[in-house]
Amino acid sequence: MTASFVASHTGANRSAILVEQFSHDAIVLRRQVDERLLAFDGSSSGSGLCYSYSRDKYAYLTARGEEFIEADPLQQLIEDLRQWGAVTLETTHVSTPSLNIFVGNCERRLLLDKVSARFHYFLCLTSTARKAGTKIALQAPSRRIPRSPISVSRLSSYKVSFNMLLVHSCAFAYSIAGRRWSLDPRDGVVLLDGFMW
Repeated sequence: MTASFVASHTGANRSAILVEQFSHDAIVLRRQVDERLLAFDGSSSGSGLCYSYSRDKYAYLTARGEEFIEADPLQQLIEDLRQWGAVTLETTHVSTPSLNIFVGNCERRLLLDKVSARFHYFLCLTSTARKAGTKIALQAPSRRIPRSPISVSRLSSYKVSFNMLLVHSCAFAYSIAGRRWSLDPRDGVVLLDGFMW
């Protein structure tokens, strides 16, 4: 994990932070995801992936992180996140990540999660074979212009790549753009996704 931030919009509550090369085990994490996906031949009880869908809101494949990643590297990632969060954000807890994969026409539109956690994290495990990167947009809560019926909000767009950590305030809505050229989960946008508080 590098101490320098790629980009930081710190505001009053440090709403979005990007950290390059976050996990020393990122290659191991990705390899375990790929091995689990390759092991699924269509005839067994399932790959562990579920299709998460809400009309006009989101569509993606999801699984619990522990279904795809072995205990030791998963616990190491959680501990790395916990230590980083304690120093950087003054948090003490980290949720076990879910594995979210965006393939084909899968995406998440700009939505706000209704959670009690302070921060939301993504660790990008998207393959480096494609150079497009993973596009995540964040929208700040709207603010009313004084003496006007108009409200405005800031929209920031980030391009994250393999082993990049993105952490944002849970007060921000976010969207994720999928990759439209393949239905193979190994070619999709692959994110470990969880919360810090």
